[in-house]
Amino acid sequence: MFVWVCMCMHVRACLMAKACRLLSSKL
Repeated sequence: MFVWVCMCMHVRACLMAKACRLLSSKL
C-alpha cells in the first residue's frame, strides 16, 4: 500500500506523506 511507502522518515517525506494520505483516502 502507498501508506507504508509514504511513511514519515524524513522532513521532506513528511510533506509527501500528507499528500499520500489524501490519495490513499480516495483509493
